[in-house]
Amino acid sequence: MKSLLYWKLADIILQVLALLVPVVLCITDVPFDIFYSYFSVGAAQVVSCVINKLFLDPDYRADGRRTYEITLLLVLGLFLLLWVGYLVWNDIVGVYGIFAVAMLFIGPIMAIAYVLTTLTELITIKKPYKYIQDI
Repeated sequence: MKSLLYWKLADIILQVLALLVPVVLCITDVPFDIFYSYFSVGAAQVVSCVINKLFLDPDYRADGRRTYEITLLLVLGLFLLLWVGYLVWNDIVGVYGIFAVAMLFIGPIMAIAYVLTTLTELITIKKPYKYIQDI
């Protein structure tokens, strides 16, 4: 149980860093393309999501995790569908562009929702330790 607590602590720290580091790089004079942050945050959260799906006990899963997983699958499915369509027809740049612009807004919302989901799970896992320490 304690290893699960440490895993969730590491998970939340990595999620927050994945969100904050690109923001700090954009604010400073470091040459940094903001679009890299979409891929780095997205990759970190997809890896975290898969690990949590495989190894997190259902008792500790937040209600929002299932919604996030379904949304993630829909976004990935739509992306793959558009990508295959582009490879086949070479002429759906407009639709792909609409998807890309939509993801500029949907991506950060999904990222923040995922961090809050992870935080909720951390609080759920941490509660038993509070009671054990009080005894």
